[in-house]
Amino acid sequence: MQAFRNAAKPLMVVVAFTFFAWLVVDLSGISGSTGLLTKTAVGKVNGRSIDARVYQTAVQQNIDARQRQAPGALGLEDYEQIRNDVWEQFVQSSVLDAEYRRRGITVNQDEINRALGEEARRHRGYEKQVVEFYRNNPEALANLRAPIFEDKVVDFITEMATVVDKTVSIEDLLKPETDESSTASAAASAT
Repeated sequence: MQAFRNAAKPLMVVVAFTFFAWLVVDLSGISGSTGLLTKTAVGKVNGRSIDARVYQTAVQQNIDARQRQAPGALGLEDYEQIRNDVWEQFVQSSVLDAEYRRRGITVNQDEINRALGEEARRHRGYEKQVVEFYRNNPEALANLRAPIFEDKVVDFITEMATVVDKTVSIEDLLKPETDESSTASAAASAT
């Protein structure tokens, strides 16, 4: 019986160590599966989870940028404002992306490459570093993509707009603008 007791101590240590190692590996997601510790969403926008690390990185970048613009200590209200601004950026980006998809407005890789080439040409002698910078920084690449989207949205609106020629007298043209709804309601009540 004593032999079993003596053999059980090292066996229990091995079992405990194995269990602890399994727990750490499984919960952290090191094994490739999504562990508990890797599920760190700050929130959801349009059904898409926002990873805490991505959000915190964006917040830190905004804090750094604010401190470069105005050196000095930031107050608690400043930090809260930055966090709220970053969250608003995530929400706006998600909503705009959904609307772009809904309207069929896309930016393809050729357009991004063209914009990247134009940006690189603006920095003569540093073209390779500029291209590497944008390839390694998705946020910076998004800044290249945004004006392309803006141009496409303007084109989309222009295509949908109808232009109507209307003859207007000089007196009517020089009259101060009034709210059309109040003018329409006044005209309706006058009849």
